[in-house]
Amino acid sequence: MRHKQIIIFIIVSLFIFYPLFSQDDEKEIEDVYLQNPELMMVEKQAYSGDRYTQLESLTGIETFLNSLRPGDKDKNTPLEPIDPADVPPQIETILIHLASQGSLIISKRGNTVVNDFPEVRRKACELLGWIRTENAKASLIKFLKEDQEPMVKSEAAWALGEYAKYEGDKNGDITRALAWVIEREKMDNPDNNLAYAVVLSLEKISKKHNGVLPHPDGYITLIKIAQGNYINTVTKKALEVIQNLGKK
Repeated sequence: MRHKQIIIFIIVSLFIFYPLFSQDDEKEIEDVYLQNPELMMVEKQAYSGDRYTQLESLTGIETFLNSLRPGDKDKNTPLEPIDPADVPPQIETILIHLASQGSLIISKRGNTVVNDFPEVRRKACELLGWIRTENAKASLIKFLKEDQEPMVKSEAAWALGEYAKYEGDKNGDITRALAWVIEREKMDNPDNNLAYAVVLSLEKISKKHNGVLPHPDGYITLIKIAQGNYINTVTKKALEVIQNLGKK
């Protein structure tokens, strides 16, 4: 009988206290929106399904992120990078959602894809590089490998370099991803913008790691680009990065 009473007490307690935990979670989310009311508008725009509205959402996010940068434009103080800890998690979620539109998240009307917005994905990738969270890095690697739009792949490669510029590439994940995408390039007609973005990112990684790259694939990739069928600007930049490796 006593055991039965204990079980009943536990069940009743769960019904009483569970809503309180749920209310606390909801209150935390509400507090974020009260402190940053523009986030609510940005979120509604992001999930609108309309290209122009989503671009407006990205403009709002960019303005918000710039407001988090230490420094003062009016006093000509250089603006410092954003501290990832200052970025509300909702921003990361929204950016990953927008960077997936028409690629990893596909909406169709009949047989027609109605959410293929490459410029939305490109800008979202750029801003993911700003916030520099682990989840942002993992998502950018996925977009680099899986998105079929050249300008989105190039932006993802550049954004990964921005991440590594401050956070490094200790495990070599970024270096391997950059090498992977170049390895799959059609060498008879390669993408110069993608290759240049990869070279710039490998340069940032090497500078962060005292003049070396954390994975040998990075060296192979630089040599491949320097000797590849790219425009002179790209091959010269790759050669410059190669020559500067190990100098620190």
